[in-house]
Amino acid sequence: MAVGPRGCTAYPFSSDVTAAVLATLDGFDATKGGIRFTVDRPLPGEAFDALVTGRRAEIDAALDRRRG
Repeated sequence: MAVGPRGCTAYPFSSDVTAAVLATLDGFDATKGGIRFTVDRPLPGEAFDALVTGRRAEIDAALDRRRG
């Protein structure tokens, strides 16, 4: 998460997860790797949870592949 003069951005460090969650939102601005929001228009809790669980699933899958 980053905070700047124009608001906040949630960065899950995955463009795939960002795109998937962004597709469920209406009217939020985004970068390739993050979703922007403000105090006046916060990121919905469900969207934040989806960012976390989506990224966690990617990490777990990568660990499973390494373990073979």
